[in-house]
Formats: sequence, structure tokens, C-alpha cells
Amino acid sequence: MFRSATGGPLIYANVYNRVLRPALRKSGIAVVVDRRTVIKRGTEVEEEVWDYQGVAFHAFRKACGSLLLAHGKSLKQVQGWLRHSQLTTTMNVYIHQVDDGLGGADAWDEILTVGDGRASCPREAAEPSMLAPVPPGDRVRVEWELEEIEAEYVGEQAGGKVVIRLDSDDEVTVPADTVHALDED
Repeated sequence: MFRSATGGPLIYANVYNRVLRPALRKSGIAVVVDRRTVIKRGTEVEEEVWDYQGVAFHAFRKACGSLLLAHGKSLKQVQGWLRHSQLTTTMNVYIHQVDDGLGGADAWDEILTVGDGRASCPREAAEPSMLAPVPPGDRVRVEWELEEIEAEYVGEQAGGKVVIRLDSDDEVTVPADTVHALDED
């Protein structure tokens, strides 16, 4: 896609050392952590030792995915942007950004109130699950981001929710009506 100044392929080490590292230093992301004396062309020279904070080119892919999710894009859309062949790859890398943090209890004030401050819905008994009885540990089909995946059924929660375990061993809570036994149509 991109070519060097001579028309040949870009060499990762050259781009990293000549472009990314200077940009990290200039931006202040990289910091000097030490100084050392080295011999260059027979002369002792003092040079700085830099810490690049682990930033490499792959960090730009991760930043792209994170920004897309933070701005409301679905995992399926992020999969397309990052050209992951499997949605589970995207989920394994970014699930913590979609499903992490419970937030403060005050979140429920916004969720459960109408404009005048009254509760938006009276407290009712939890809806029964729409999932046919499935023993914990069985594989199930899950409608996930416009795609069907297989996951392990963990158990049922109140409010018509089901806990599943993805192939990455992450446990995720999903609506029960998106989960089906493998033998269901």
C-alpha cells in the first residue's frame, strides 16, 4: 500500500525508528529515563535512553477500535473497520470496553425515572426466561451484534438476562431472548 522513497516496500524497523519514535519523543509520550556513554565512530558520545511506553504501530489499531466503541459503534462495525475475520476476535480484544464497569448506583436514577422524577416503571416480578431449559455448561447459540455465535451457558439472572461464557472465557450478560439451545430452530 505504501512505498518507501525509493519505491520499494517500507521496512518496519526504518519506519518505527525514523517516524514513530521521533513522533513519540516530540509529543512527550516517550520520556528520557537515563543517559549513557557509547562509542560512535571511535568517539565517546553521551546519548539519552528513552522509554517509549510500549507504543508501537499496533497501538493505532487498538486506539481506532477503542475510539469507535467509545463513540457508539457496534462490535460488528469495529470488526469491519479492523478487518477481523471473526467477530470473536474483536470481542476478545475489546469486550472489556463494552462490558466493564458497573458504574455508580446513581446510574439507576437516570434509567428508572421519567422526566418528572417518578419511577418509569413499577417494580414487578422478573420476567421468566424465554430460553428453553439448558443445563449450565451446555453450548448455546447467541444472537450477538447481527451474527450468531456459540457460547457456553452459565446461568440465568433476574430480569430476563442470561450469563454466557465466550470462547475467550469472558462471562457476559445478555438478554435471554437472544440465547437459544443448539437444537432449537
